[in-house]
Amino acid sequence: LSLEIQRFEQYMTPTSVERAARQAIADELKGFITATLMREEPRKTGCELFGSEKTGLALPISDIDVRLWDISGRPAARMSNRMDVLYRAILKSDKYIVPTLRNSGSYPIINCQHRESGIDIQIVASNDTTRQQEVMTQYLSAIPYLRPLFYVVRTMFAMRGLLEVYTGGLGSYGSFVLLLAALNRTLGDRHQRSHSAAVQLRRFLHFYSEAVIDPRKHGVAVFPHSRFLKHDADRQYQVYNSLAQRRGDFVRAGQWTMCQRRPLQPWLLTLQDPADATNDLGKRSIAIKHILKTIEWYRWQMSLRFRGLEDCQKRGAKWDGESILLLFVGRCHEIYHGPRERLREYGKRILEEREPL
Repeated sequence: LSLEIQRFEQYMTPTSVERAARQAIADELKGFITATLMREEPRKTGCELFGSEKTGLALPISDIDVRLWDISGRPAARMSNRMDVLYRAILKSDKYIVPTLRNSGSYPIINCQHRESGIDIQIVASNDTTRQQEVMTQYLSAIPYLRPLFYVVRTMFAMRGLLEVYTGGLGSYGSFVLLLAALNRTLGDRHQRSHSAAVQLRRFLHFYSEAVIDPRKHGVAVFPHSRFLKHDADRQYQVYNSLAQRRGDFVRAGQWTMCQRRPLQPWLLTLQDPADATNDLGKRSIAIKHILKTIEWYRWQMSLRFRGLEDCQKRGAKWDGESILLLFVGRCHEIYHGPRERLREYGKRILEEREPL
């Protein structure tokens, strides 16, 4: 299984042609945004890539995420006029298709697709996400197998429609923290850190068993402890929050606030953001029951597969069953083949255009 996870990481890592294609799309998009907003709002808007493209976790067909912000410091919600201007420009452009604008929330979002490559694009007016990116980079370098296991867990959720936030999932960053909280429990233990990717995957599956994490009773955090107790809402917890802030313990202060169950949704998973102790990444994860049941099913299926492997070893027979990793990621290679081929064709054209005559 560890070898399969290693090979899966290699498969999911963009090739040089795919990277060239994604970089060309990103550069073209930033140029388009800058040119559009410079005409309407000169030198007032910042523009940068963020998310998986910055942390190095981007898959070949991942969305390209761009963040816009007001240089003078106005809140993201006040960017709606500029987002509307940009949306109308995208509608008229022949480079992008199927654009949509959600302009009513705290963070206006434009979604569209790059016509030639088929890569999805998300442009959002949001707060600075540098701290989240720093946390991801820090833990990716500190925890063995975090990157390949994230690819597995992300694909596992995505193949079953349990990834995207707008369908009740945790999103890519939330899924990363979900995995990180389980693996980070033994970060300081050298013996545990030396365990294989397969053992770390089993640890993740076990951590989210109901015996360890019951969303009605426990919240999940990356530090200083991997879980904390939840309670019925009460004013006293706001007092505890204030006391924790006074002594400079902002992690615990955040937990005192988010440990209070929602009366109508006590089953929601409380997942503390390691980059912002006041942010509950699970507050909108209405599909969490399905996510935890999916993890439970995988835990059971993995146990059955390993028992079968042990029986084969005892008999000296060869394992003739399916790939164990296939159980988790499904036939994703069949789903990804077409989009990746289209992206590679676009990348080849880009590289050919750059070659000197």
